[in-house]
Amino acid sequence: MKIWNNVKVRDKQHTILVFLYRFRGATNEQLRRYLYGHCDSKRATQLANTSKFVSQLKKDKMIRFSSCLPYRQGEINYLSPKGIQYIYDTCDIDVSGDPEKGFEEPFGEFEYDTLKPPLNYLEHHLMYVDLVLKEQKLKHRNSLYAVRKYTYEKNVGREGYIGNGRLRPDGEMLVETKDQKVLAAIEVDTGSERYQHLVEKFRNYKRFFDYCTANDLDIPYFAIYFQTKQSEQKRGWINDKRAITVLKAASEGLSYYCWTIEVFIPNRCSMKRLLDKNLGDLERVGVCIPPKENPILAELEAAEKRKIAEEKAQLEAIRRHQEQEKQAEMERQQRLLRQQQALEREKFQQEMIEQPNKGFFKKLFK
Repeated sequence: MKIWNNVKVRDKQHTILVFLYRFRGATNEQLRRYLYGHCDSKRATQLANTSKFVSQLKKDKMIRFSSCLPYRQGEINYLSPKGIQYIYDTCDIDVSGDPEKGFEEPFGEFEYDTLKPPLNYLEHHLMYVDLVLKEQKLKHRNSLYAVRKYTYEKNVGREGYIGNGRLRPDGEMLVETKDQKVLAAIEVDTGSERYQHLVEKFRNYKRFFDYCTANDLDIPYFAIYFQTKQSEQKRGWINDKRAITVLKAASEGLSYYCWTIEVFIPNRCSMKRLLDKNLGDLERVGVCIPPKENPILAELEAAEKRKIAEEKAQLEAIRRHQEQEKQAEMERQQRLLRQQQALEREKFQQEMIEQPNKGFFKKLFK
């Protein structure tokens, strides 16, 4: 138990406050799953205990709440300014801005308006928290930590300029293996977005991936985890119209990255695996097969070949120049040698003429 500003905060209540700081808001049922999901006790007992903890935090003005209607029964709980100050005072918050942080402990300082859940998009937010709780064995961080900035060439009419882009998934999921740590971007789909909006969402990923590829940066995501309302029910993807719509949008918007980045719809399918093994099924439901060749990689490879060819040409030009200089130097040395020999002969002849006892040579050279 902690005592803060004359307020008693039990360990479970502290855990609730930290969770609300990290994920912005949750219902009593969601908090129950977070606190007791690993326990075998009765759900009703767990929920009663959770509600008791939350009720006391409300009385202490540490959290606020709003109705979940019409999406769910009950209320969504989120931190009040007082609750945020409690986190500031009792938690060791890392404010370094390290892009690798935010998956476990509270990270970064945020104001009340930023941490308050998006009540106008409440169904979307509740679905995201459900996903976090469903995948509790993995580490998560919300969209506040997941902003990726990039630049891209933007054409307007006949002219082009450099545009500033921003990719902000609904969250990120860290998958750890013995050998590496990899990230999956999370997208939550309530089913309200039209097809063209889905295409533009995937196109934004493509522009960011193009930026990474062109600048020799690692693409941070191995997968896009696309949670839909229907995917909670286990059934085949080929009978799920929304899953097919997502696959069509991915094929058009993400294009050639569909072959290398997993577009994964839980309980349904993986776009990459379907491309590898079930092309016929995709074509039968109207999903266009995206191009396989990445033109940016092709251009980079072509540029690398041109660079190698230019370097070889430069080296060859240097070699030829060195050979020419070497040949010129040899010819210069030969000319000097011939000049030296000529001078020596002339000197010898002069000496022979000038010596009186060498009359034979005088007659010879007259």
